[in-house]
Amino acid sequence: MPFISRATLDFLLYDWLDATGLTRLSRFADHNRETFDAVLDLSARLADHHFAPHAKQSDQHEPVFDGETVRVLPEIKAALAAYAEAGLFAASFDEALGGARIPALIQTASTALTMAANVATAAYPMLTVANARLLTTFGSASQIEVFARPLIEGVGLARCVCRSRKRALHSPTLRPGPSATAPTRSSGRAIGCLATRCGFRAATTTWSTTSSIWSLPKYPATMDALLRA
Repeated sequence: MPFISRATLDFLLYDWLDATGLTRLSRFADHNRETFDAVLDLSARLADHHFAPHAKQSDQHEPVFDGETVRVLPEIKAALAAYAEAGLFAASFDEALGGARIPALIQTASTALTMAANVATAAYPMLTVANARLLTTFGSASQIEVFARPLIEGVGLARCVCRSRKRALHSPTLRPGPSATAPTRSSGRAIGCLATRCGFRAATTTWSTTSSIWSLPKYPATMDALLRA
């Protein structure tokens, strides 16, 4: 594993940050060091077998835009599918959302392992989980069901745009969407975006100025209806 050793990670988690102490909290009472180690072992295997092998290829074969679709290495989709199958998109969420209530500290350590192997591909799960966390914390029940659940299940990915430093530092304007179920929108100059499709279906939405949802055809009708509401 490049850049980070498991021994170093274990020292940081258990000797310095006392990760096992989190199990004294009621939310994490069902966990112990064995369950934490199981998540890290799984993450390390995914990093070794699905993320690291195509890291160099990603540098050699950058995404290509053909006028309609951005195409990336097939290995990226395969890595994300393996990550979803392992349940790591959902790991830190509540059981009601298909998660296992893994502490954020362990989730972050898991992400560190995949990022050490391939920071570009690992950015997809990182951004997706972050978007899902925002939605589950502040979204309505319908927004969580339609927007967050596909992300947590790994059938969708989130994409985000970057803004110019000047606009980002000078109060970008936020305004409500046209209905209670529509996302908040933001004005500001986009200077780039993580726009690769990876074989996922991209929903059409004016929310793309800030972020948007990619999904497989599991939720398209409901999602499109809410996006156009």
